[in-house]
Amino acid sequence: MKKLLTALMFMSVAPAVLAEDVTSTPDERIGLEITIYNGNLAQIWDSRWVDLASGQNRLYLNEVSPQIIAQTAKIEAGDLRIIEMNFDYDLLTPAKLLEKAVGSTVRIYRPNPGEVSDLVEEAMVLSANNGVVLQFADRIEILQADGLPGRIVFDGIPENLRARPTLSSTYELASDYQGAMDLTYLTRGLGWSTDYVATYDEDEGTIDLIAWVTLANSSGVSFENASLKLVAGSPGDAYPTQVNYPAPEYEQVVVTGSRIRTRLEQIAEYHLYTIPFVVDILNNQTKQVELFVAEDVTVEKHYWATDSYVPGEGRQNVSWGLSFENDEESGLGFPLPAGVFGVYQNDSEGRGQFVGSSEIAGTPVGQDVEIVLGQSFDVTYLGQVISSNEIGENLFEIVAEVTFSNARNGLVTVDYSFNPRYEWELLDSSISPTQVWINRMHFEVEIPAKGETVLSMTYRVQR
Repeated sequence: MKKLLTALMFMSVAPAVLAEDVTSTPDERIGLEITIYNGNLAQIWDSRWVDLASGQNRLYLNEVSPQIIAQTAKIEAGDLRIIEMNFDYDLLTPAKLLEKAVGSTVRIYRPNPGEVSDLVEEAMVLSANNGVVLQFADRIEILQADGLPGRIVFDGIPENLRARPTLSSTYELASDYQGAMDLTYLTRGLGWSTDYVATYDEDEGTIDLIAWVTLANSSGVSFENASLKLVAGSPGDAYPTQVNYPAPEYEQVVVTGSRIRTRLEQIAEYHLYTIPFVVDILNNQTKQVELFVAEDVTVEKHYWATDSYVPGEGRQNVSWGLSFENDEESGLGFPLPAGVFGVYQNDSEGRGQFVGSSEIAGTPVGQDVEIVLGQSFDVTYLGQVISSNEIGENLFEIVAEVTFSNARNGLVTVDYSFNPRYEWELLDSSISPTQVWINRMHFEVEIPAKGETVLSMTYRVQR
């Protein structure tokens, strides 16, 4: 079918627009604002200049999102009253044009050997499924992918078949209206995520942080010169999730930067971020815009290790990462949307080398952020059970040791978490636990430079 449509080199149509119809295009747009939510949902405010006649007429709004949630669309202009609204997402393509022409007559133009003018015949389209079936006056032909040159001419565009996604409505006006018209609707196909890029200065105990918002547009339409707002949080979304238009693959990434801090406000139970410049979000595009910049944010370096049941046998590397408090005193105090936190550290030549990344949850002001970046090469631990004696029915008394080693030049503190899993009781330990919960105990183990520290534990478990 695709090759057949290629073989039919040209297709001619004549527009079928009634005199009282009004068509609005993006050229008449006087304002565009987009609010993008987490979870493939966005709200569009599209303001256009219109000239509408009084009475009952049709209004066609071109270049709306093909993934519009049609039941959310609202049109406001003066005392305009909407009687009927339709979303025409059956887009004009050669295949659709033939499909809609089934049962109607078209003209077939073919080269006439030895003549200047083409040979023209009329035929009825009987079928346009897996090939085109045409009924001529004296025969029926099946046009398949045979490479025959020619073109099909149609008398007009069928009803509800549009070159671009169109929202059509029937309206009533008591008097002529000239001015702004506002179209508001929800759509799928627009999303955003956050990526944090941090440069870690270990000597100073700080990071320089840039937060980037990645915008993705697979809606099927471009949005140009748009004011952009982003909502962090999870509003309830009961609207259907099916799409009306095939989502394209992304082709390009565009990066836009600004040192102006994003405006922030609370809306209901969510945070609303307003980007301080207009953006173009083209169809089939991802774009990065700067959310905020923070310098000299105070951080602490941490080491973590976790064991369950019995201290793990075999030498293991402890995990390491950074933590900081999201407040003004630390150099932030800005609600952090969920995202990926990537950390770099400059080498001796001043080049930023990647040292790890971790996802963070949405973090309000005043809460701690922990970023586990990987495993330490130089800080390790080795657990072993010294003895395990059954002192009652399914009651065991266990003596265990965990040896922590530090090959680095400075003191290291490891937050060691141990979960015996069963009902348990700690009898004795060489280092006092910092926390004891129903299912685990925590120890802060200090390991001297180029040295070792042994944590001994005696505990009982009821299996």
